[in-house]
Amino acid sequence: MKRPPFVWPLVGFYLLVTISSLVFTEANPFSLLIGAITIPAYWAACSATVAEKRGVVRVVIIIAVAETALAVGEVFLKTGVFLGTPFRLSPENPFFEGAARAQGTLAHPLALSFVLLIALGFMCARQSNAAIRMVLMGIFLLGVVLTGSASSAAIAALIVLYWFLNRSTLIGVTFAILIAAAATLILFAGGLPAAVFEQEFDQRNAGHRLNSIAAFPLLAFGRDAPQALFGSGYDVRNLYTSGYFFNDGFYTIDNQYVSFLAQGGLIGFAMAVVFLVGLTVRSSRRYLPGWIGLLGMGMSFDFMSWYALATLTLVFAAIAARSRVPRGTLQPRPAHFRPHRRDTRLNHVSVGTVSAAMKDRVR
Repeated sequence: MKRPPFVWPLVGFYLLVTISSLVFTEANPFSLLIGAITIPAYWAACSATVAEKRGVVRVVIIIAVAETALAVGEVFLKTGVFLGTPFRLSPENPFFEGAARAQGTLAHPLALSFVLLIALGFMCARQSNAAIRMVLMGIFLLGVVLTGSASSAAIAALIVLYWFLNRSTLIGVTFAILIAAAATLILFAGGLPAAVFEQEFDQRNAGHRLNSIAAFPLLAFGRDAPQALFGSGYDVRNLYTSGYFFNDGFYTIDNQYVSFLAQGGLIGFAMAVVFLVGLTVRSSRRYLPGWIGLLGMGMSFDFMSWYALATLTLVFAAIAARSRVPRGTLQPRPAHFRPHRRDTRLNHVSVGTVSAAMKDRVR
């Protein structure tokens, strides 16, 4: 099987956190299996053929459409949750007055929004029918809003905006600016930002996340040397009860990068940074909007501590990573490849140049 890019820092991080969990905390066997599931999935996705990767993307998109349909039922038809229990911590949906926050079959609004963001990133990268792509992107954006997560909605908007700008055409950039301006005017005219800000920046949300960020220096340099270097493992409750985090009774860090440091220490944090930066450099340009969006979600959600979400993240990274091509070799374009019109113009120029050169040679 093909070795995935930057897999050893990932393996090292999970091994380190597993050992720290066994040594420093009461290890939860359920959490110890995260690395044992995500790493094989990452390896398999990197080794998959183009057709197999395309099939994975289709399955993720189908799941995201189904989850959005469930979200519509939860918010507009008042069907209630389909699996698990309703989200009680901040149940009010700031985008729809009197409505609950949709969570689909994932038992948490942020988990649902994260899956939809992955599907949105895949759609931004797909070279498919433009009308179908826009419809599906609209469906996923609606689903994100139905989860009631302002941070996820902001990330979704940034993914789409980056996608337009990434196309580097005057029409695309102009369209993106006009859509963003119109959406902003409509939202402010309806008074929506006040409701969103009121919920997103209260003590339960922004306050808790800011407390996590503020704990970064203490986690790095305030713990005893073994835990500062190697981390405290998956169970972070003792970090709250010991005063490293402000103890508000909610033992979830809600920041992936602070979680890297808390769980894996300085060494684990360095491994995670090498892994993420390396994948960002290796990512194909078409997948960068989605990948950057997922990294942005790390500021409000520790998704690598979830089995399904960590696996999906690594599968996305595997599909997004560019393959290393030996020098002097060319990769044949797949049969379904549709070049951008700039590429078509360049091809016309190159063909015309070659034709002219051949004529001169004949003369």
